[in-house]
Amino acid sequence: MIKELTYNFYYTGPLLFKSFLMKEDLKALLSLCEKDEKEKWNKKLAGLIKNEYKIKDQKKLAQILDPYLLLYKKAYKNFYDEPCNNIGIENAWVNYMRPNESNPIHTHTFCDLSSVFYLKIPKNLQKERDNFETSGAKPGDINFLTNPQISDKHFINMKTFSPEVGEFFIFPAGLPHFVNSFHSKGERISMAINFSVNNS
Repeated sequence: MIKELTYNFYYTGPLLFKSFLMKEDLKALLSLCEKDEKEKWNKKLAGLIKNEYKIKDQKKLAQILDPYLLLYKKAYKNFYDEPCNNIGIENAWVNYMRPNESNPIHTHTFCDLSSVFYLKIPKNLQKERDNFETSGAKPGDINFLTNPQISDKHFINMKTFSPEVGEFFIFPAGLPHFVNSFHSKGERISMAINFSVNNS
């Protein structure tokens, strides 16, 4: 009798985690966002975005994020086969991205993990994407790069997403990423949060 065939495969590269916010948490995050000129955050960021502001109430932010970070910790344990015990917020800010603005390829420093939460998308952005003919990333997309130096069909070196409202990503701070510009009227509001991890 022939034995049943089995196989293994092994995760490599960074954990790129995606999930969705509950509606009430989406509203709660939006309530923490404000255009306070005293909290301009542009000088600390790579984005070609005019309006970027620090999130002031990090205590409330931590409360909202707690169940999502628990979910992330489960994914982390599954991916890396080790725990990710204590995740703390280092800093957080909101990006009010408008037409023709963009975010060049960059990584985040002085932290272990980064994230981006999508709170609002321009009304006509999906239509703009649908009408845009390209084999690559489309307007308003976020793109994550792993190892662009390797050119081989068996390596997945880039993942591109067209963000939806309520969607969010958590990823290693050193993972290069960038955001394409768009032309649709309105604001693409995203919140970015950097985290530190202490497993001791």
